[in-house]
Amino acid sequence: MTNSSIAWTVVSGGMGGMGGAQPLAAAMNDACFLGIELDRARIQKRLDTGYCNRLSTNLDQALDLITDSRQRGHALSVGLLGNCAECSPKWPAASCRMSSPPRPAPTTV
Repeated sequence: MTNSSIAWTVVSGGMGGMGGAQPLAAAMNDACFLGIELDRARIQKRLDTGYCNRLSTNLDQALDLITDSRQRGHALSVGLLGNCAECSPKWPAASCRMSSPPRPAPTTV
């Protein structure tokens, strides 16, 4: 899906059980999704079922994927293999990267 105003990034801890549909729900609502999960198998299950688009093992890479996708106007869900507690000290810098508005689509007159 292409939308020139992907403005939201949903961040969630855990992609198993009740959290499994969150990546799909975010995409269906024109948002990007970053799910942080300790268990690679849970992320892989979401990839296999089409609920999640990408897997990342690095927070910076995951944020780059989301930033690029937002700028292109595409909803994207990324499963980050990691621990929320270890990522949380990095949130101030990460939120600055994720909160910048997407670039407007070029207009023709």
